[in-house]
Amino acid sequence: MRNNKFVFLLLILIGYTETILATNGYFGPGFGTRALGRGGATTAYADETLIGATNPAGMVRLGNRADGGVQFFVPPRKYCFTGSEMTNNAGGSRVSGNNIFTIPHFGFNYMFNDDMSLGFALYANGFNTNYPKNNPIFGTGSLGANLLQIIGAPTFSFIFVEDAEDQDHSLGISALIDFQAIQIKGMQTLDNSTFSEFPGCVTNNKHDISGGVGFRMGYQGRFKERFYIGGAFSTKIYNARHDLYKGIIAEKGKLHVPEILSLGIAVTDIWDRCSIFFDYQRVFFGRIRALNNSIKNFGLPINLGAPEIKHKLGSDCGPGFGWSSISIYRVGFELMFIERLVCRAGYSYGDAPFKGCSDIDFNIISPAVHKHHLMFGISYQLDDKASIDLLYIHAFNNSTSGVSNFGLGAVKLEMRQHMLEFNVAYKF
Repeated sequence: MRNNKFVFLLLILIGYTETILATNGYFGPGFGTRALGRGGATTAYADETLIGATNPAGMVRLGNRADGGVQFFVPPRKYCFTGSEMTNNAGGSRVSGNNIFTIPHFGFNYMFNDDMSLGFALYANGFNTNYPKNNPIFGTGSLGANLLQIIGAPTFSFIFVEDAEDQDHSLGISALIDFQAIQIKGMQTLDNSTFSEFPGCVTNNKHDISGGVGFRMGYQGRFKERFYIGGAFSTKIYNARHDLYKGIIAEKGKLHVPEILSLGIAVTDIWDRCSIFFDYQRVFFGRIRALNNSIKNFGLPINLGAPEIKHKLGSDCGPGFGWSSISIYRVGFELMFIERLVCRAGYSYGDAPFKGCSDIDFNIISPAVHKHHLMFGISYQLDDKASIDLLYIHAFNNSTSGVSNFGLGAVKLEMRQHMLEFNVAYKF
């Protein structure tokens, strides 16, 4: 599957060849236009087919339905560094190019009967940086990275206990089929036998494509008509090696997708057609060596003139981004003002996967620094079958600082984000 031209063409046609979702690590703030309008909280409550990207147990509650739409994503990002006399580096700042992205999504669900359904959701993760000017320490030419993950989730779900007046319970399972592409550029200083186990497989190669498979299992329960609970767990998606970058990615190029635990509560129609939603999510970045391994594994401090490397890039303990597992908290509200118009608002807080300090260097190409997101959405029912959904997300400007191990001096990473999303839903 690696370097498969057909798969790469598929990535281009779907529109993900230049994408960035780096918000909670390299995941976006949630999936589904309606869910994002209420802060991304959707584990316990299903009202769109992109629930398949979070909790497959919700699909059976949707009926026959299809969703499709696009997100316009604007994430200005930059880094500054003070420089160092040791490396004859005067310091400066770099601003990334590629600041407008379009990210499509799609999902559908088909009911076999009232208690059983088969569905599908297509969604993406990833990050992108493209600093046109070189980094004076890492190499020549533009510096950056592009990670693309497209995950298709075929889903089977069913209701196994039902009492129309009191409660019902559903289960769901999804196969997670991942197509992943990565490219890294501008890291020529590390592309040698001193720093890497596999020189020539570090930087400035073409996109390397791999695939992987995992599973997601979920549960949803409804009690007393308006109280909902839910939980879901996604296994690790084991991807094939990225051979073209096995000299910089730990474990000879293995970059797996981490496990995710999601828990949620929803209470609908609390008063005057107002509902409230809450989600907790744990993303286990700390269990992926390529993400979790610290730059400290090189053996610090690093003397670029005569380096003594403890663990080389590409080895099992080779340095990565120094990311830890993170917790994400989401809360949202929903209010029906008139019969066909629903308004939403939500807030999301997520830990930053790294704290800066000693791991600031490699995170220049993946500045996952955001913590706070404010979200607003509306839905309008056009008729008995069709509806449209709109969403706006503002990720507050945030920064992380640390001291470079390579002679860049003090480094500051900074990013803010704006997202506008449109979705059309149709019941059939």
